[in-house]
Amino acid sequence: PAASPLPDRTIVLSEPGTPGLRSRSEPPPRPRVSTTVPIGAAAGAVTTLVETGAEAPAAPEPGAAPGRARPASPLERILRGEHRAMVELLDRLAGEDGARRREWELLLGGLVEAMAAAAVEEAVVDFPMGTAFWDTFTVEQCRRIVGALASMGFVYDGGGGWVDQRVPAYRDLTQALADVGIDPLRIRRWPNSTEIATLFVGARPAPEELLAAAGPDYEADAMRELLGARGEALRELWLAWDAVRPVLLEEPASIEDVR
Repeated sequence: PAASPLPDRTIVLSEPGTPGLRSRSEPPPRPRVSTTVPIGAAAGAVTTLVETGAEAPAAPEPGAAPGRARPASPLERILRGEHRAMVELLDRLAGEDGARRREWELLLGGLVEAMAAAAVEEAVVDFPMGTAFWDTFTVEQCRRIVGALASMGFVYDGGGGWVDQRVPAYRDLTQALADVGIDPLRIRRWPNSTEIATLFVGARPAPEELLAAAGPDYEADAMRELLGARGEALRELWLAWDAVRPVLLEEPASIEDVR
């Protein structure tokens, strides 16, 4: 018989004559669970929708074809650490002027660093797949555990380890779980001391998710408020923000636009 079918940032933009800058067996995959993740005090009441084990789906633009996700903006891409996106932005903002490229690179790099630091502070982290401990929880629960550990002095360093190499012990992990309302008894495989020390190997801050707190217009005041004291060091970027914002937020052309 036939088989059944399967269901289906003063600075101005670079232009001729314009002035420049002045002055083992694999663990089971993490379940795909949609969770609403609180960003924290820096973002006020803003929340971000996160799908466990996948990037958060972008809201479709008005009039966009159903099922087509909005492409990531250049700003989102540089926040994710895409070197090519940074090069493309420098090409648009400074052209081939080496001095201006360095100035813009410092400003944009400062923005990325400030956003990443804010994400670490708010425990907005992407976790490594294939880690038995993290795979036990949803993304929201993982982030709450990181926040609880930070309140106890065990702080994620934004890379692959712990600040000052201060690593929690088994009892600290147990307390962190209890603090966020998770019964420690449900954990079938607890990491040993060596594994606890490497829990953040492969993890990364997710500063692109903080952008929702400054939306939908991403004005300079909103971005400064989002970054708090860190934003003060980016004063020159905010002076140029109205000019550079359209470049940072422009969507890449789709194949249909190219045609």
